[in-house]
Amino acid sequence: MIYFGPWQWLGQALGRTGSKFTQGDFTLIGGFRSPGRVQFMRIDGLPGGVKNAANIVRAKGLKLGGTRPGATNDILTRLSLDLLGVEYRYISGYRSARMVIPALMSREVNIYASTASDYRRLIEPILVKTGQVIGLWHWPLMDEEGSLQRNPLIPELPSISDRFGIIHGGKPSGRIW
Repeated sequence: MIYFGPWQWLGQALGRTGSKFTQGDFTLIGGFRSPGRVQFMRIDGLPGGVKNAANIVRAKGLKLGGTRPGATNDILTRLSLDLLGVEYRYISGYRSARMVIPALMSREVNIYASTASDYRRLIEPILVKTGQVIGLWHWPLMDEEGSLQRNPLIPELPSISDRFGIIHGGKPSGRIW
């Protein structure tokens, strides 16, 4: 049997329900490397607007859009907001990332994360360049030795660990990290 589709490893590792098979029962023979993920939010997500991405910790009641609780993107996004101490409400159930983007545009949600390629292709030209959205951070990529590296596709944004240092000082650690 061969499976071709999204590899929701993080959801299964955390015991989330929803998969009709156990991914550990399969032998991975290949896959595509993710271009990495970028976190962004609407400028009007803070009263008076977001002037500095580090001010995200002052936000009250951000509405985080997502597809499903076991999705890797949703889990990483929630963990990063928890790591920084950001108050938010998770709104899942969007059928795909392509459905969350219009929700972001219409102010139904005000914070989301997507792939670096979607950020460059969709978010940046439509929402960042028009002043509606600000990039917050990217998740670092892992090299072949297991070390975290800056994402070369998004050199202008800090990594989540760098953003943590800007906001709280030091390096992130602990269970959430």
